[in-house]
Amino acid sequence: MISIRLSEEEYKSLKSCYGKYGARNVSDLARLALKRILEVSAPEDQVERRLIALALRVQELELQMVTLLEWQVKSLAAGYASAESSPLPSQGS
Repeated sequence: MISIRLSEEEYKSLKSCYGKYGARNVSDLARLALKRILEVSAPEDQVERRLIALALRVQELELQMVTLLEWQVKSLAAGYASAESSPLPSQGS
């Protein structure tokens, strides 16, 4: 249970408009307002989870790129080493 203090003006204002929001009384209006606040904060949690998941995927891709680049450098080095050890074709051929 939550108890709040309202000025007489605030209470009259809420009492005159709760029906516009589908509430049966001022208490229902307060519940609806709090529910909306909670629903609005929930997407922030989803955004944070998505950002964390995205950061992890980027990190995984970075690791795969490093592995791929290392493999490519080794392949190029092996290709140069085999090219240097093979005899050069003669110009007269």
